[in-house]
Amino acid sequence: MRIPNALVVSADESICGTLGEVLLRCCVAPVFAEPVRAAARDIRAGNLSVIISQDVLGDGSYEDLLRVQRTMGISLPLIVISVARAIIMTQSQSGGTDHHE
Repeated sequence: MRIPNALVVSADESICGTLGEVLLRCCVAPVFAEPVRAAARDIRAGNLSVIISQDVLGDGSYEDLLRVQRTMGISLPLIVISVARAIIMTQSQSGGTDHHE
């Protein structure tokens, strides 16, 4: 049986570390890439089951990853992470208010 691979696209080490740990617990092998050019090479190489990307990247955004897939005629699931949203959710779960400016 083949172990699934997840491409994690982020320059944020804490995001990569956390997602890497979670993926390994789920028996999914994390593959890390940043910037978009490096991620595009991994997408073209194949052998991925899912892409997890930060919304804004150093040289583009998750939309660029969608374009790479579209030009190759493939369609992998793409999960987009917004750091600002994650902060709001974390604060909300710890008893903070739901509204942040």
